[in-house]
Amino acid sequence: MTTARYQSDAFDALTVATITTGSGHLCSLTVVGIPGRNTGFPIVGIDLVALRGSLSLIAVDLAPTDDVAWDSYCAPLLRALTHDLSGVVIPRKRPDFTEGVFSPLAVIAGAHAGAESSVFAALSAFLRKVADLPAQMTGSDQTLSASSRLDRRELWLAAERRNRKEHNALAKLFGAALATEYLDRFLFASLTDAQPVSQPCNAEAADVSSH
Repeated sequence: MTTARYQSDAFDALTVATITTGSGHLCSLTVVGIPGRNTGFPIVGIDLVALRGSLSLIAVDLAPTDDVAWDSYCAPLLRALTHDLSGVVIPRKRPDFTEGVFSPLAVIAGAHAGAESSVFAALSAFLRKVADLPAQMTGSDQTLSASSRLDRRELWLAAERRNRKEHNALAKLFGAALATEYLDRFLFASLTDAQPVSQPCNAEAADVSSH
C-alpha cells in the first residue's frame, strides 16, 4: 500500500492511497479530501475496489459541510455522475455508518461485468468537475459558521472510524494493529490528532485481479 497526503488552500488534507497486487495490478484506490475549516467545500470521499476481476465497489461522495454551498455546486455533480453511471453499475445498500454524514446522493455500487471502461470515463469526467470547485465556490455561498462546518467534518471522520468492514479488510493484509493505527490515527483522525504511521504498509495484496 502506498499513501500520499497533500495540502492546499481548499483542503487541509487530501490523501490518496492505493493497494496493488503482487503482480502489480491496482486493486484499491482511496481518496479522502478534508476541506479547510474556513471553506464550504465538501468532504471528498472515493473508494474503488477490484476483486476477482471485477470492480466490486464504487463509493463516491461529496459530503456536505454547508448545505447551501452543497446544493448549489455539489448536488449537480453527483446527479450527473449518477446519470452517467446508469445502466453500468449495480446499486448497493448504504452502510449504517454513513447515516447522517454522507450526502443523500452518494454513489455506492458495483460495476456490471465488462462496464469498467464506462465507469472510469464517468469518474474521470466527475473528477475534472470536482477539481474546478475551489475556483467556483466563494465565501458568499456559505451559510454555516466555521465551527458548524468543522463539527460536520469531525462527525464524518468519526463515522468513518466506525467502519469495521474497512478495518477488517486492512487487518487481513497488514495486521489489526497497523490497520487501527492507519485508519483511526492517520487517515480518519481529527487533523489536530493525526500521526504518521509508525511503519510502512508494504505488504502485498493477494493477486485476485484478472486484468
